[in-house]
Amino acid sequence: MTRTIIVNQLNNLLTSNQRIGMNIKRSVRFLNQINPIEHRISLAYAHKIRSRLRIGYYNLLRTRRNRHSIRLTPAIVEHIAETTACFDGLNSSTAVAFQIEDIFGVVISPRSVRRIRRRHGFRRRRSTKKPYLSVDTKQKRFEYCLNHRNDHFDNYIFCDESTIQALEIPLYNVRFPSTHSNAIGNQTNMKMKVQVWSVISRRGSLGIFAFTNNLNGQGYFRILANHLIPFAKSYYGNDAFLYQDNSAIHKEANCKALLISNNLIWERCPSYSPDMNPIEKLWADLKEFIANCRCQNDDQVLHAIGRFGELLTPEKCNNWIDHFVNQTIPRIISNRGDWSNS
Repeated sequence: MTRTIIVNQLNNLLTSNQRIGMNIKRSVRFLNQINPIEHRISLAYAHKIRSRLRIGYYNLLRTRRNRHSIRLTPAIVEHIAETTACFDGLNSSTAVAFQIEDIFGVVISPRSVRRIRRRHGFRRRRSTKKPYLSVDTKQKRFEYCLNHRNDHFDNYIFCDESTIQALEIPLYNVRFPSTHSNAIGNQTNMKMKVQVWSVISRRGSLGIFAFTNNLNGQGYFRILANHLIPFAKSYYGNDAFLYQDNSAIHKEANCKALLISNNLIWERCPSYSPDMNPIEKLWADLKEFIANCRCQNDDQVLHAIGRFGELLTPEKCNNWIDHFVNQTIPRIISNRGDWSNS
């Protein structure tokens, strides 16, 4: 007695006895009476089989009992690779397995599909989200990239701030069935939120400034006066461009007056365009670095941010800017201002 026979028996009982009113409890009782003791099933297992039958999981069990003896032909392997590339990897392994069965008449498991995908170099990655880009925004992005397609941004300072969330609060717990866990009062599943600020340029970076509170206009003014302006004066003199977005703290009157008085030209990044600021690569690497550090408290998170800031070499900064010049700008131009996906 195999699982296949049990599923077929239960399927026949449920489909043939619906008219006379035999429910799943009576079906399980009947199967346990006619089958040997070692092949009896529980009511919970019967519910699981019925739910899978409803969604077509077993697919009437035509050839699944022989799937381990099936050899995958080169045509099937090529079809799996082509359909994965055609749908940009958004089709699931189960959907591809059912498609193989419909086209070639061969039943394979989703696990076999995943194994073939890995052999062809496909890797499971989370899709990135892009903001909504209006027609005017796309046109501004397109025009900016056209005007700077031959620029190497040698005298540009890319500036931005971001938020780092760390120390995840576990939502699932291990407890006895008769006990109850305490409710979590936080609205977010993260214990710590840190706001960070940094700049990158062809000459390197200033490191990373971390704030446990939100960065306001006064704090940003002090950063400009004490750190950014001296950095720009020492490397670029009076021929420097500050590339940043239209955040509210950037548009403070005292901050704008400070930039003008020091001959630092503010070049605004197009709105809703984080892909057009190479410093976003820094934030992605920083978040991955903090996740790999496996911090246990707030001090370890701040220490990890400081360690990452020490690793910001001019070579890394140039690599991020080169990626913006050689890949992001050409893609935006070819997409007529749409998202670069880089």
